[in-house]
Amino acid sequence: MKSKKKKAAVSPRRTRRKVPVRSQAVKHWLMAIDPYSDMDLRPIWEFGRHIAEQGGGRVEAVYILGPSSMNWTGEFSGPWLKRYLPKAELRMKEIFPGDSVKRTVVTCLESGQRASVKALTNYAKRSGAGGIVIATHARKGLERLAMGSFAETVMVTAQIPVMVVNPAHHIPENVRKIMIATDFSSKSEKFVNQVADYAKAMGAEVVLFHKLTDPYDPALQQGVYSLGGGWISVQNFFDDDLKEKNEAVSRLEAGLAKRDVKVSHVFDSAPGDLVQAIERAAQQSGADMVSVLTRSGTWSASLLGSVARGLVRSAHIPVLVRR
Repeated sequence: MKSKKKKAAVSPRRTRRKVPVRSQAVKHWLMAIDPYSDMDLRPIWEFGRHIAEQGGGRVEAVYILGPSSMNWTGEFSGPWLKRYLPKAELRMKEIFPGDSVKRTVVTCLESGQRASVKALTNYAKRSGAGGIVIATHARKGLERLAMGSFAETVMVTAQIPVMVVNPAHHIPENVRKIMIATDFSSKSEKFVNQVADYAKAMGAEVVLFHKLTDPYDPALQQGVYSLGGGWISVQNFFDDDLKEKNEAVSRLEAGLAKRDVKVSHVFDSAPGDLVQAIERAAQQSGADMVSVLTRSGTWSASLLGSVARGLVRSAHIPVLVRR
């Protein structure tokens, strides 16, 4: 008898399932507040609530009850916590009456500002929050140096976007235009796309900002002439640099336009400070918010001090910061 050949088993063909692209828009915001502050919280709260609802999300009021919020140098003990926690919860209810607002008092037993910041960021992680809204007290000079800044410490520490609102400046009712500062690096382009998702959810326009190399920088002039061991004209250097930046911004704009995000760009070639250039462009473009990416790691404090921190201290509109 002829033996029948067995047909080799054919494995079913695998089809790659398309994974839907999820929006990076923040759906759950935390608003860190101090219910005992003399600051008028209403316009800041309304702004936070509005940007959350514009993006289809919600906002939760959070107070960190700890030694630093009570101006104590020691640590909280059980009896002290039992005494002050109900009072803090009652105060939160007085400021945000009704059941439409979620109010949370997060306790922190350790002393120091960094401990309070850690309590806030830990709660943000546990609650699944995608962003934090926080008001700066707008301190200046020696007062800022002595007191530090809770808002700026949150910016350095948080792994999620932080929206900093300066109550001393204009707080917009609606966010119709967001200016994003970019250096066209791969991390920066990813950041632009993330903020663009947020802008799309709110129906806002995006303005890309980039500061071109200062042509009057002496170090640059000297470096251009000796680049590669040979002589290169400054004009050729800037022509090539501008061409590269135009290609980069065109690529970004085309990608955002495909996602139905209205986008434009601003190049600043004037000599001067980057923070001032960003603020000037934001005012001229009519932006309601400015967004910057900070670097994490060893140099984060230095980089934050040069750009994001400077914007937070001087910008006339809210600043969205992401590490």
